[in-house]
Amino acid sequence: MKRTSIPIHTFTVLCTILLTGIEFLLFYFLDLPLAVFLATISGAFLLAHAGLEFSCSYDQGTLQVGISTLISALLIILLYFYRSSPLVHYHHYVLLILLLNWLVPTFYLCIRNMLDAGPRFVGFRSFFRKVSIFFTVYYAWFFAIAILSKKMYLYSLVVDIQPNYIPFYHLISHISSFSLGQEKLEPIICYALIYLFAFLPAGILFSILMRKKRRMVSVLSALALSIAAELIRILLKHPFQVDHIIFGFLGALLGIALYQLWNNIYLHYTGVNFMDERKSHSFYTNVYYKL
Repeated sequence: MKRTSIPIHTFTVLCTILLTGIEFLLFYFLDLPLAVFLATISGAFLLAHAGLEFSCSYDQGTLQVGISTLISALLIILLYFYRSSPLVHYHHYVLLILLLNWLVPTFYLCIRNMLDAGPRFVGFRSFFRKVSIFFTVYYAWFFAIAILSKKMYLYSLVVDIQPNYIPFYHLISHISSFSLGQEKLEPIICYALIYLFAFLPAGILFSILMRKKRRMVSVLSALALSIAAELIRILLKHPFQVDHIIFGFLGALLGIALYQLWNNIYLHYTGVNFMDERKSHSFYTNVYYKL
């Protein structure tokens, strides 16, 4: 099958720049999270679909994810550092634009690869490796801000100034304060969920990197990361919180479980584990090809 790689590459670049610009214009002028998210999801999905169908290659997905996440990251940094200007407004939900620009095309193209009964498209393994590197770079950045920084930029979290060595002691105390009307519910929920969701991608990454090893290796790596993050916080003069280790470990375990669920679904449809080479029956011939 003929692949028109050069025109499609140009089309992908121009459309990705245009769509990312529209997303941030909607954020700036409308400031309606639902409208921004719908535009981001629909635009990223349509572009990923068009790029794959016209090029028959996952390379378009790599180009789309790389350009959209890079532009999103630069714009978010500019908005954050110039947020004090009367012409600029900044809200934390703008971070989700970056996440959706990575997540939507990546998830869609993984689904397409799983359901591809024959070798219509090429380059999936290369695509997934590259977008995983993109995600790891940005994830490490946001992880450091959310977990290690003395300021919590993502949410107005409950701040505990005293060390805690008893599991869930401070969380139960905050819940008791909420029941007495002394605290709001949102900071209490964020206090726990920020660590669960901050460590969840780490569990997925550990599972992918160590997919050839025993599952317990990923679990121990998740526990080591959670402990290491809290030790670094102590070095940065944060009070020790045993709950941070527990919530971080549980979040990483959730990531490991989600990867195993996806791998089982992928195995059911393809007969091989995710990212393994497989032979598929072509749509066009009776010859088996290795993807």
